[in-house]
Amino acid sequence: MTRSTRRNEAAHRRAAANRSYRWTLGYRESIAGDETGREVEVVRVEAPHVYVSEVRRTGRLRAFPRPTASEDSYADGTTRYARRPAEPDGVAARVLDPDVRDGPGRQASRAARYLDWYLSADETSVARVTTPGNASVENEVALYRVRGLGTDFPRSRDYRVEAVVEKSGFVRSMRVAYETRDGLGVEVWFAYDAVGGTTVTRPAWLDRADGPTGGRTVVPTNASG
Repeated sequence: MTRSTRRNEAAHRRAAANRSYRWTLGYRESIAGDETGREVEVVRVEAPHVYVSEVRRTGRLRAFPRPTASEDSYADGTTRYARRPAEPDGVAARVLDPDVRDGPGRQASRAARYLDWYLSADETSVARVTTPGNASVENEVALYRVRGLGTDFPRSRDYRVEAVVEKSGFVRSMRVAYETRDGLGVEVWFAYDAVGGTTVTRPAWLDRADGPTGGRTVVPTNASG
């Protein structure tokens, strides 16, 4: 990881920890241009440890790692619930470590980790964005477009990344494309919207869970928020 990437990662984590937002992440695989599978995750964050995440999958996916979550989840500030059909009641829960709850939160830390993964390109360039697509919003802050080519992670060919970054370091959007060594095309993207205006409600799948403990298996061990 380069020094500039490390700074971007830390700045984004700090900025994301102090905002509510909707974060959409996408992952797509293709062979010879034909899509073979995709995942799209929508995360709504009201506070660092209050969020809900929903994942939708189509087709069959082969490559790892993937940025999208493996399960739907909900956190209410003290407990994280995960939708797991293999559990007897369909839901598992984990009490958040009080020390972890003082940090930036699971979603801000995830995003920072992905910036470490994807923005550590061999060649990078930065340019001021001069033609914002939504002038009423974009003109309020300075935006920069970061482009990168080539990387050791993941092992790939024709690696390309582009991100739009606020002056504060908050990465509004990112898009990555590359081909694996065995010819699988991969695209990764994420974007933020509804910044400062997102709230979270308890998901219906948690309310439907039933059982002797209210449909939840609470595991009071250390866990990330």
